Amino acid sequence: MKRLCIKTNTKVYDVQQLVEGVDLFKIEVSGCLYEVYKSSSGKWKLLYRLPDCRELPLESLGNMIDSEMLALHKQGG
Repeated sequence: MKRLCIKTNTKVYDVQQLVEGVDLFKIEVSGCLYEVYKSSSGKWKLLYRLPDCRELPLESLGNMIDSEMLALHKQGG
């Protein structure tokens, strides 16, 4: 399983792949926990979030996850 740290101007997302080879991730940010996955159509979807946690910017965050995973794959990791 891979771990990523995705930084934006305002947030730091701790991203962990839950199942090797599957686009299923646990994301922690600002004390909130989310589980997201990428559907076969390529759209990112929210599976779970803790109560009282804000919505994630799924499309842009998903694109960042895709980019980081591709970079890791190219490095052989």
